[in-house]
Amino acid sequence: MQLTNILGDIGKDLGHGRFYIPKELMKQDCYTEQELKQYIIIDSFINLFEHLAVKVELFFK
Repeated sequence: MQLTNILGDIGKDLGHGRFYIPKELMKQDCYTEQELKQYIIIDSFINLFEHLAVKVELFFK
């Protein structure tokens, strides 16, 4: 359930200077904290977001 909140609140949380995406997933997908804070959307962000979405989907099955 927490992952659902993370996905849904990414923009709002960044606007408040915080984020809750697991750093190990960011590292796995080669997406940096700096890129996230600058709202840089590249393939690695899309991969990260998809991995989080899959985890959420599996949780609700």
